[in-house]
Amino acid sequence: MGRRRWECRFALALFLRARTVQKISTRNRVLLNLTAADLRLLEPHLEFVEIPVRYKIETPNKPISHVYFVENGIVSLVTMGPQRLPIEVAVVGYEGLTGVSVVLGGDRSPLDTYVQVAGEAHRIPIGALHQLISQNPALAATLNRYSQVFLTQIAQTALANGRAKLEERLARWLAGCSWLKIACNLMNYS
Repeated sequence: MGRRRWECRFALALFLRARTVQKISTRNRVLLNLTAADLRLLEPHLEFVEIPVRYKIETPNKPISHVYFVENGIVSLVTMGPQRLPIEVAVVGYEGLTGVSVVLGGDRSPLDTYVQVAGEAHRIPIGALHQLISQNPALAATLNRYSQVFLTQIAQTALANGRAKLEERLARWLAGCSWLKIACNLMNYS
């Protein structure tokens, strides 16, 4: 029994050390989910920035310059509905990143992406991220798992927007970033 307990503690220590952020301080769940080696690849390209309210991160159908790993604050992804009324289709908080289309190999998005609640983020130029993804299958796999969770969030948001009452939609919006955290856990992302 004692040896097995020691082996479990040793394995846990190795796992935690492999997941520890090296030089940057972060609470972003995607960055925390990277191995130390993957994070070391990203670190030279990451820039810590403030993201003020209404800061435009992505403009529909225009080239994306950076992907943002949100540390705090809330970023909204919005599309235009009938009569050019904006409809929020997703939110990103400290659980995630902007620019899922970049992770999937693109360089633009049909959505308007802007900061809803001011905060901070680490950002990386998309050219650097594309290069790192193409050279590192483990990094690509982690970012693709996040993308899968994010696309599920968009589907659930569309369902809520189309079928739910106003009170239910409001509750969903208030729980938006927390929902993504739960989804990551359910899909064994974390």
